[in-house]
Amino acid sequence: MIGLLFLALAAWSVTEVQADARTLAEAAAHAWNEGRLGEAGTHAAAAYDTLAAEGCLITRDGARLAFMAGVAGLAGQIEEPYSYFFWAAGQLDRAASGLTSTERRLTREYGIELGRLPRLDRRYARSPFLTEPNPRRARGCPEILPALDADPASPQAGILIAWTRNPNGPYAPLQVFYAYPDSVRAWAPEITGTYDFLQSSSYRGLTYFVFDPCLTVHDQDRQSRDICLDGAPAP
Repeated sequence: MIGLLFLALAAWSVTEVQADARTLAEAAAHAWNEGRLGEAGTHAAAAYDTLAAEGCLITRDGARLAFMAGVAGLAGQIEEPYSYFFWAAGQLDRAASGLTSTERRLTREYGIELGRLPRLDRRYARSPFLTEPNPRRARGCPEILPALDADPASPQAGILIAWTRNPNGPYAPLQVFYAYPDSVRAWAPEITGTYDFLQSSSYRGLTYFVFDPCLTVHDQDRQSRDICLDGAPAP
């Protein structure tokens, strides 16, 4: 009788954890699809932790949730370390897939491995990858993350990641690599970002630009102006 009671309690506990993870994942997707990037990142990080506690993190949903938290962190919308979540997203994707080739490249660009930044080690210490560096995809775990909209209307914040040259001098024309929302791609030709137009370089790399909800850009005369997301008032 006691054994059956323990089994019942264990089954109830698993159901509750999964329900919590689903609720958090659905809240993350809902916020993401409405352009509330900070709220989406907060819920995604919480859903990630809940899946880890349940043993269902090594899944496609785990990779996508980690990536969402990474984007929100890189855009400065949450306090969670984006470098950890991009790193984790890459690890999860290798084990269970879930990311696009573009997203996968961003995890390599912005993810930082354990020990590179000691101030983040507490976050890494809670990671299942610490004790199992090459985990296998979790089995028997339901899909909990709804479809994500790449171009939500009326976003509160956004980020554009693009190939460019010489971030310390004038930006060359941007080649957009990733954007949230997708509509901010249209602003790429307007981002000149000139800080020292006398400098030049053959360096080419990814640079990110945050709309919160506006981005300040500069022309060759160092005059500034603001580019704002649709519907956002200029500061």
